[in-house]
Amino acid sequence: MSESNAAPVSKRPLDTPFRQQRLPAWQPILTPQMVAVLFLTLAIPFIGLGSVVLQESDAVVEYVKQYDGSGVSSELESCKIDNAGLCNITFDIKDDMEAPVYLYYQLTNFYQNHRRYAKSYLADQLLGTVYQSGSTALAYCDPLSKNGSLILKPCGP
Repeated sequence: MSESNAAPVSKRPLDTPFRQQRLPAWQPILTPQMVAVLFLTLAIPFIGLGSVVLQESDAVVEYVKQYDGSGVSSELESCKIDNAGLCNITFDIKDDMEAPVYLYYQLTNFYQNHRRYAKSYLADQLLGTVYQSGSTALAYCDPLSKNGSLILKPCGP
């Protein structure tokens, strides 16, 4: 049998509208009435969603107490970093709060990715291991392992 009698196979795609990309396209005609209906159809669900989000946001109970820097009350004077003392901060909660209640701690002018902070890191200390003042493991906390004679727990600024 010889293959010279077989017709050459064509690599051209079939001549169909789909393969030749000749399908008719939908081209809407945007009239002012059509645009108004479209905007109202989209606006109604988003107004409902926005009102629910606003209602939940207004239901948040927030208490703020500054304990360091200028404008601190006399009862929190011992909490200043300069005094290096331990202190208790008491919040008088007047509103009912439903569980779960979250406590957030806010720091200003502090950048966690700062080079000195990133170098002063000891993972075991974050897991709860307590180190004494002469421990060699605190070398990982350099340059920020102490504030005066007080060991920073966890180390870092």
